[in-house]
Amino acid sequence: MSKTVKYRVPEGYFEDLQTRLMQIPSAEGFRRTSHSGRMVRYLAIVASVAAGVLIGTTLAQRQDAAGADESEIVEYLIESGTTLAQIVYSMEQ
Repeated sequence: MSKTVKYRVPEGYFEDLQTRLMQIPSAEGFRRTSHSGRMVRYLAIVASVAAGVLIGTTLAQRQDAAGADESEIVEYLIESGTTLAQIVYSMEQ
């Protein structure tokens, strides 16, 4: 095996390097996020979580209100073949 270098530096690379490096924007040019900007983000997250909890609670309450009342349940149990003694026993529990 011969030890030949397969890669070469392009002509004029190092002469032009300083100019190209100076064209790269510095980190100081970027704007940092202000304290109020972070606060707005946190408030948006809190507001969206609160909205989710409120919507979930409202939906859960509607489902409870839409449930069958006791007479409908007893009627269903009688029609399904449950004995009156079993119904009375389960209501006493």
